[in-house]
Amino acid sequence: MMEIVAKWVAGIEGAASRVPAIPTMAISMIFAGGLWLCLLCYRWRLMGVLAIALGVAVAPLVERPDVLIGDNGRLIVVRDADGKYSGLTSRFSNYELS
Repeated sequence: MMEIVAKWVAGIEGAASRVPAIPTMAISMIFAGGLWLCLLCYRWRLMGVLAIALGVAVAPLVERPDVLIGDNGRLIVVRDADGKYSGLTSRFSNYELS
């Protein structure tokens, strides 16, 4: 039954999408804001919401890298002038490229 539901959900338009990596600074701000909210008892804890909002606002501002190198060094991806990535790969890293 679980497999049937998984296939049904995967077939829905827009069910899967790619999400860019979130910078460490944004994750740190969101995490610190969440801790601040959970650990403090007084009105000061509402400042945690501000830290979370700042973390969410900073997240999309990260620049994409110009060169990506795969785990084993067999895949190299370079961004061209149009902002699209082109990959140089061996036959063993096609899965990683996709």
